[in-house]
Amino acid sequence: AKFFLGEILKTSILHEIIPYLPAITSFVNLFGQSECQCICAFKVDDLRHASFDSSVIPIGRPLPGCQVVLLDEYEQQITTVDTIGELYVRGKQRIR
Repeated sequence: AKFFLGEILKTSILHEIIPYLPAITSFVNLFGQSECQCICAFKVDDLRHASFDSSVIPIGRPLPGCQVVLLDEYEQQITTVDTIGELYVRGKQRIR
């Protein structure tokens, strides 16, 4: 598997590098805030069968013991789709 960590993983970038990685069959998109310098969410995909329906690869699910929430400007949790907010990370990874 190939691991990606850092900025938003754009589908266009993934399409550009796939031809150079013929032996790689899967990838892991890791997410972690630079403030906490830890991995708090991940998504694993099969390169051969992945459907790239959007322009970016999702950050995936939180790791065990970690919670990733989207909050609005009033620090209320956002539960609707297509709403702008900020990601907040809670859990053990933040205190290590």
